[in-house]
Amino acid sequence: MWVSCASLFQRALPVLKWLNKLSHEQETIIPVRLVKGAYWDYEIKNAQQLGLNEYPVFTLKESTDLSYMACSSFLLSDECQKFMYPQFATHNAYTLCMIESIGYKKITSYKNYLEWVMFYIIM
Repeated sequence: MWVSCASLFQRALPVLKWLNKLSHEQETIIPVRLVKGAYWDYEIKNAQQLGLNEYPVFTLKESTDLSYMACSSFLLSDECQKFMYPQFATHNAYTLCMIESIGYKKITSYKNYLEWVMFYIIM
């Protein structure tokens, strides 16, 4: 099991598909933490300061929501049941309900539960 692998990226579906393929090739469980909106403000400001023509994150909330839903659906699909271990982090109640409605219908592994991640910011 990959116990200390962590990455943050927003346009994640191609990366998740690659990780799923890798997990099958290596026959090992890969935990994946899907975080919604993490570092969004930082990425926008950093891109502006660097003078980049494009942003590395979606600039519309609707696009971020859709991407997160697509990634969540993929992680909860039959294709990912054997070797991917999804963990979800979101502050959005609609997103939470969507994941639970998909997840509890499909879960056959993951020890029969969904894992939610809570972040605390200490300033």
